[in-house]
Amino acid sequence: MAKASKKPVTASAVKAKKQARPRKKQNSISDDVKRQMIAEAAFYNSQKRAQLGGDPVQDWLLAEKQIEQTLNH
Repeated sequence: MAKASKKPVTASAVKAKKQARPRKKQNSISDDVKRQMIAEAAFYNSQKRAQLGGDPVQDWLLAEKQIEQTLNH
C-alpha cells in the first residue's frame, strides 16, 4: 500500500492562505462593555415601543445589530 505524498508547505502558500481569510475588525472595547452597550440600547428600544407591545428578545437582537454597526464603522 503506497502512502500519499504530502507537498511541502511553502512560505508563500501560508501567506496566501492568511490573506484569503476575511479580516475581522478589532474592537478596542471589552466584551463586558459591549454587553452593557447592548443592554442600554435594548432598554431604549423597549422604551420606544412601550405603548405598542412587543418582545424584549427582539429589542435585544435589534440592539446587537445597532451596536455592531456602530462599532464596525
